[in-house]
Amino acid sequence: MPTSVHTHDYDGELRQKWFEIRPMLLEKHLPESLPFQDTLEDIRSWLNSKYTNVKRFKRAHRSVQILETQRHVNFDNKNEINVEELLPILWSIVKKNPDLYDTFYEQLCDITGGSCSQGRSTRLFQFLFLFDTPQTITTKDETINSTENGISSNIDQ
Repeated sequence: MPTSVHTHDYDGELRQKWFEIRPMLLEKHLPESLPFQDTLEDIRSWLNSKYTNVKRFKRAHRSVQILETQRHVNFDNKNEINVEELLPILWSIVKKNPDLYDTFYEQLCDITGGSCSQGRSTRLFQFLFLFDTPQTITTKDETINSTENGISSNIDQ
């Protein structure tokens, strides 16, 4: 995956990765995720309890407001990622992991600097991709070749 900080460098580039991990996310995390509107309310409560004295606090709240009031822009048609599906899944993971709070907060604040649909989806997707997906995705042929060569990726052996 490219390492650019410009979200539009990823226009159309995240679609394949999104559809590779989406089924796993839906199966593993969607059942414990809140609906989109409830997710926004939960994030607001979290912000109010955790970040009240932080300089960028207003930006974080502004981002939540943007996500709520400009919902027509929550679908990234370049990558086919719906922030209204992605954010609840991401939030269900973040809220259980205090080590992720500050990084999530930074990404949330940064949405105000690029609130287009790609700015929203790319920031959230890349954050999710850092901690909730396999490092590599192997094909069936790669697995067979690795096994035939005596190479095993099973760490439970």
